[in-house]
Amino acid sequence: MITDIKTEEYALLQGYRSRWQQAAFSLDPLDRDIAIETLDRAYSLTGYRKPTLFFFATPDRAIDYLGFPTTRTPLSLASLITPIIEQVRAQFSPILWTHFWRRQGKMYATATSLAVTDPLLAVLQTEFGSKFPLPILQTIEMHGSAISDLAMLDFCMNVLGCTHTEPQLWQVVKSLIQDCFWHLAFEDICIVFDRPMQYDISCPQIAS
Repeated sequence: MITDIKTEEYALLQGYRSRWQQAAFSLDPLDRDIAIETLDRAYSLTGYRKPTLFFFATPDRAIDYLGFPTTRTPLSLASLITPIIEQVRAQFSPILWTHFWRRQGKMYATATSLAVTDPLLAVLQTEFGSKFPLPILQTIEMHGSAISDLAMLDFCMNVLGCTHTEPQLWQVVKSLIQDCFWHLAFEDICIVFDRPMQYDISCPQIAS
């Protein structure tokens, strides 16, 4: 049972946050074969059939081709990580878990979501102005939370020695962030965007 985290251990947390944020915001070209494999596995593990995948260079091209599915409810494929979170939580004292995970994790998720907003949706600002379709707004929140959850769990495993029994889920969720972060998942279709070639350096979370 983990009842305390040392100051020097806390100091390592930012490195894990930076690692997974950089992985999500990578400028390396998208490997479509890896993206297809990852998304097919994620859909299967969540109990859905393989979706029809659409690849687009930018979100506006997806809108032009498909018409954006504004009435659809997006899927949170990264919610596959929930069983691992619960296993790690059981290794903490309740008080420490509340302080460490809920407070710091949610604060980081909020900050990361703000960082995601700029690169993911910059091209849509011309299309929609400041009023984005609900699925996009929901996806921003889910993507920011996914980066936070993964970073915090990675820290718990490698620094605090936490364990879990879900290696397949862990690998799939990591690949969702590393290999196909820019996706919008729905029950029967999944829209995947190529990675950006550059980011707006005025966004402090990404510029750092």
